[in-house]
Amino acid sequence: MRKSLKRIGRPWARRHKGGWIITKGDLSDVLKNADAVEMGGITVGAKNLLQLVKLLPSEDCLVRSNGVRSNGRMEVETIEMVRGEKDGHAIMNYRKPPHNFTAFRLHDGAWLPKVRKPESVVVVIRPRKFT
Repeated sequence: MRKSLKRIGRPWARRHKGGWIITKGDLSDVLKNADAVEMGGITVGAKNLLQLVKLLPSEDCLVRSNGVRSNGRMEVETIEMVRGEKDGHAIMNYRKPPHNFTAFRLHDGAWLPKVRKPESVVVVIRPRKFT
């Protein structure tokens, strides 16, 4: 009997302020067939996380885990892309939206089922860098 099946999810992401900016579509594709999600040593339930990610108002989300700013928790928050032009060159940056700011913090072990199934699927998120 197997304990759990671990898969590695590799969504495209961009490094930003100690976390990863991942699009909602890529993150939801990784979470669809999983029972649990592990990122940076923090494991949470995937089904409820998927429902919360779908409710975020922006297309991009900032995910931090197990760092100085997140204090041992997984943080998922809304972030939006700002495009501009400087000296004739297009530039891009990210900022928190002014009005519809949405963020939530998850402790290690949040939403995990009490009894684990023998064939539970755990997805380990290790983003690919997108520059």
